[in-house]
Amino acid sequence: MISIPFTPYHLGPSGLFGILFLKWVDLPTLLIASVIIDIEPILIIVFNLPYPLHGFFHSFLGGFLVATVLILVMKFVRDYFTPIMEVLQVKQEVKLRCIIIGAFLGTFSHIIMDAPIYNNMNPFFPFHGNPFLIDSAFANLYISIMCIYCFLGFLLVYLIKLSIQLTNLKKLKN
Repeated sequence: MISIPFTPYHLGPSGLFGILFLKWVDLPTLLIASVIIDIEPILIIVFNLPYPLHGFFHSFLGGFLVATVLILVMKFVRDYFTPIMEVLQVKQEVKLRCIIIGAFLGTFSHIIMDAPIYNNMNPFFPFHGNPFLIDSAFANLYISIMCIYCFLGFLLVYLIKLSIQLTNLKKLKN
């Protein structure tokens, strides 16, 4: 099977979950956390490093460390995302609890979605092996299609929420 080091597929499930549960999960943190894990394979390819593409940071321990660093960073930079969120008409109060949930949910969901399709992963590092591995073209296709449908669901829910907000704004102006 061909190994693709980075895909935006992880944004689909994270975006859908995040837009549905805005009160409990910080959307920007969740979206970043869901793809930041793939910096590892990108660096391995760019620098031609002798490591597996889905190494340490594609484990729960590595994901925990990434989420922890992301929480610390987002604690200080999250407010810079607020103007973007306002332009997109996604109103969300910034709360540390929501940032923490978003960071861990994003990194761990990335690992769980990758584990069935990559045989070079060790999700329970330092233990060797991948109990989630299915390693078939069908599994890869199934997860990819699920992620695409989730992204379409994310767009649909976003557009419905946006439509409702714009309708309410119109009513207030009249």
